[in-house]
Amino acid sequence: MSLLLRCASVCAIASGADRAMVGAMLLQTDDDCACHETQIGLLSRAAGVRSNQRCYSKGERIYARDEPAHHVYAVVQGAVRATHYLSDGRRHLSAFHLPGEIFGLYTREVRSLEAEAVVKTTTLAVRRDDLERAASSDPKLAWRLCNIVADDLRSAQDHLMLLGRKSASERVAAFLLEMDRRLATDGIMSLPMCGMDIADYLGLSNETVSRCLTKLQELRIIDLTKGRTVTFLDRAGLREIDTS
Repeated sequence: MSLLLRCASVCAIASGADRAMVGAMLLQTDDDCACHETQIGLLSRAAGVRSNQRCYSKGERIYARDEPAHHVYAVVQGAVRATHYLSDGRRHLSAFHLPGEIFGLYTREVRSLEAEAVVKTTTLAVRRDDLERAASSDPKLAWRLCNIVADDLRSAQDHLMLLGRKSASERVAAFLLEMDRRLATDGIMSLPMCGMDIADYLGLSNETVSRCLTKLQELRIIDLTKGRTVTFLDRAGLREIDTS
């Protein structure tokens, strides 16, 4: 996001706040503004924001497309998929939301996608109007929310590039590297999503995803066991496939 857009976004959200403080934050780099608290903490500790937790069973809908966007959510435990269903029953997964991450923030009046629990999932929900009021008087909160939206936009751009230009093997490699980064693994990770979820996210068939994973195993780049546990044996090799 450009400096001009940052200024416009933060000042629009933080109207009436200390503009000098906002300006100082805008002059910082992204690394300087790195937020060490989780996104869940950002929501739960925002002044005057009421929050509530709810558990969803596997496959349960959290919100529907065209539903009024009254709440912003964070994943406490489990995983959430952002889904768009076509008229013929096919679906496209545009994003996965993992523990500690906020979702549903950028939508304005109504939802453009559905959100569903990938596995048994707990979310934290806050009212959007409460969050907007808190951000209007807290420029640091407004700035962090802007960064979250910017990260979401960057992820959407990366996903479009993946779908439009990358081969099947490159898509699978990119997905594994993305999950490795976001799940903060130490060489071993347990994927919450099934093969069909991964296929619909990558724009591939389930069979193609399975073949690509098998090939990565044969190359001794990963080890995949039942229960969707992935062990990284050669991250450099995986990155080489992603950028080939």
